[in-house]
Amino acid sequence: MTRLKRGLLAGGAALVLAMGSPAAAQDASPPTEAQPTAPPDSDGLSEAPQDGAAVQATPPPVEAAPPEPAKAAGFGSPGDAILAGKLLFEVRGRYEAVDQKRTATLTENGEAATVRTRLGWETGDWHGLKGLVEFEDVRQVGPEHFQVQVPGAAGAPINGAAKARYPIINDPDGTELNRLQLTWTPNAMIQATIGRQRILIDDQRFIGNVGWRQDEQTFSTSGPDGSATSRSRATGRAVSPPPSPPPTRSRAGPTPSSSRWAGTRASSTGSRTSTRR
Repeated sequence: MTRLKRGLLAGGAALVLAMGSPAAAQDASPPTEAQPTAPPDSDGLSEAPQDGAAVQATPPPVEAAPPEPAKAAGFGSPGDAILAGKLLFEVRGRYEAVDQKRTATLTENGEAATVRTRLGWETGDWHGLKGLVEFEDVRQVGPEHFQVQVPGAAGAPINGAAKARYPIINDPDGTELNRLQLTWTPNAMIQATIGRQRILIDDQRFIGNVGWRQDEQTFSTSGPDGSATSRSRATGRAVSPPPSPPPTRSRAGPTPSSSRWAGTRASSTGSRTSTRR
């Protein structure tokens, strides 16, 4: 009996050992090796940084500098525009001889040798504005064999009744303000001028400066000029009466009355119209 119990115990112990050996072997199996990580994509689409590559920080956006304010055309101040202007200077000598039909009063030929001098200053451009001042002086350098007369006037000559025997040559001695004007040119199509100025309309048959005389005719006016195209131009003026000629001077000019006129000009092949009242 005792032997039987020992044999049963020995067999049970052997069975327990046999059943526990596979589990222990399974628990004691070595750990599996870690699988290597796949390298990043070489096509540059992967967001992960490569090993050993320095990570660059994204620079902050740079703000654009504000644009500089547009500078006005011309000079910075009126004083700069005046100093940067140009001198106007002209000297013209002239000899004129007149052989006119003799009458009971007109018994001699006329002649005049004169010198005209102009001196002035024109400013530079300041915000579209330009100023101009000019003086004119006419001096006789020969004998006064002519009479000075207001055109259309009857009576004794201005330079003396004794000169009535000579023809009219209206270039007497004298110094005057020939031009004093302010011009505004906002763009290439419009220009406006105010003050005493030279006005030349077309062929100057009706309105001009009587340029063949030494004593130029200028006008105290104001008005705009405009051009829609290079072949057409519109002009309007309000003309003040000219000053009455002093005893020693005469100006070939319109009658002493104010006038207003406007006109349009086209090319030599186009139309030309004007109105005046």
